[in-house]
Order: sequence, then C-alpha cells, then structure tokens
Amino acid sequence: MPPPVPPRGNGYAAPTPPPAPAATGGPPVVSQIQLAEPVAWHHDVVSVIDLRRPTWGDYMDCGPILRHVTSDDPDQPGRKRSEMIEDKEAMAKWMARLSGRTETFLRLLSWRDGKALANEVVLIVADLQGNSERGRTAAP
Repeated sequence: MPPPVPPRGNGYAAPTPPPAPAATGGPPVVSQIQLAEPVAWHHDVVSVIDLRRPTWGDYMDCGPILRHVTSDDPDQPGRKRSEMIEDKEAMAKWMARLSGRTETFLRLLSWRDGKALANEVVLIVADLQGNSERGRTAAP
C-alpha cells in the first residue's frame, strides 16, 4: 500500500497535471486528483482519480452544479443580495460521471479529497462554460 500523500498548502489535495493520452484510446484525461488518503476498493488501493473532459450529454444528464440566486436582503431593506447555490445532487452526478467512479466509491473519500475533487469538477465545468479564471476552453 503506498504511503499517504501529505496535505499541500491549504490542506486540500492539489490536482496534478494530466498524463499523456492513454494508448488505449480511452477518453482524454483533463485533470488528476492525487488522493491524500488512498481508498481501498475491492482488491485495489486507489490513490489517483482521473477526470475526463465533459460532453454536452453529461450536462444534459447532470445539469448545472451552481445556480445564481438574487433576492431581497433581509438585513438591508431595499437592497438585493446575490449568492451561488450548489446543487449537491448535480455535483454527485458530475463527480461520478467525469471520474468514472460510482457514487458508492466517492462516498468513501476523505473530506479533504472529496472537496478537492468537487472543486476541480466545478472548475472543469465552469471552464467549458467560459466562467472561470482559466478562461475559455479552446476547441479540441
């Protein structure tokens, strides 16, 4: 069993650059998450989760992860407040879909690793929509 990877910086597992495309012709890997706490799964220990590029079909099946809500601010009458609401069911679907892992497996992740995976999935989806610091995704 490989030794656990120590937390980096803010305590979350950091994504690592994706490897070269697989010779098997599988879906291209756009990001990898190195697990701080590897997960025993069947007869293996999983220490890395690969994330593939999303398709439009993924969006149709999973839906938006975040939705923007504007409402009256109860603390300041006459003013509006704005917030982003995370849809945890959509997040679970996206995490499973892009990683190729079951939701049962994903429930075994440590809090730190689950949060790192969720953050990376949000960035990948936002990048495709042109809504992240990474900028717009170039056409393949």
